[in-house]
Amino acid sequence: CNADGYAGKVVVELYDGTKKLTTNLQPDGELKEAFGFFCQKSGVYKIRAYFKDGKEGAAVVILSFMQKK
Repeated sequence: CNADGYAGKVVVELYDGTKKLTTNLQPDGELKEAFGFFCQKSGVYKIRAYFKDGKEGAAVVILSFMQKK
């Protein structure tokens, strides 16, 4: 969720070690508001958040867990 009034838009990346698993930044440069990840193993994952093109911004990143039924 990006705050109004700022040029910077948040890029969120999910890593397993040094391997990037997914991101909201698409290859064409478009930023999605959300992304999903199907976790198939337990372990330590890292989340990296930064503002695209180094522009000033304000954002909230929400992580949620949904159990598969």
